[in-house]
Amino acid sequence: MIKSIVRTYFVIGLLLMLSCSKIDELKELPPESVTLIYPENNKACEQGFDKGANLREVDFQWSFSANTKSYDLLINDLNDQSVAYFEQDIYETNKKVSLEKGKPYSWQVISKSQSSNLSAKSDFSKMYLIGEGVTNSAPFPAGLIFPTLGEKVQGDNGKVKLLWTSSDADVLKYTVYLDKIDGKQPPLEIYSNLASQELEVAVEPNSIYYWRIKSSDSKNSSFSPIYRFITD
Repeated sequence: MIKSIVRTYFVIGLLLMLSCSKIDELKELPPESVTLIYPENNKACEQGFDKGANLREVDFQWSFSANTKSYDLLINDLNDQSVAYFEQDIYETNKKVSLEKGKPYSWQVISKSQSSNLSAKSDFSKMYLIGEGVTNSAPFPAGLIFPTLGEKVQGDNGKVKLLWTSSDADVLKYTVYLDKIDGKQPPLEIYSNLASQELEVAVEPNSIYYWRIKSSDSKNSSFSPIYRFITD
């Protein structure tokens, strides 16, 4: 009789533990990532409240995400890859931010969980904030694909193929800056006015190289960040 009662309490306790475990699992559902709404990706941003010669207030907007307590907003200056703005614990699905005009930016929203440290990141979206009297915005800076920053590469018969990408909607021409000093030395003529997003270059073994890409349309240009790579 006593054993039966003990067994019954044990089963009940086990069921309660399992039930609580299920509840905890529900509480720990990861937040969903948001969809970025405005400013639109890869487009010039002309709207917003003008706050003077250098600043414009832009209303960043994104979708609601489930299982989310708050949002973090990250905005990067694509000219120098620095953080232009970062704010944590935003409880709405929009945030008005004053930014410097005439610059390309990327932005991302991080959804944070209601009850844990779980989070979810949106994709990055790029936009160009129009400046005074600007009718044609500069291209978005190229993204360097290979070699990556600090990568050690092995040349193929003394050559390495540089790869980059562009998200700009316009047809662009590219100039490759490659040197052993700082990535800012005058480029070779054969490295200029390229239509392709790749270029095979001659390199020396056991050397450090710096490279960047200049993207140009018919009126304006932009520069990628400078990457360093090492050859075997």
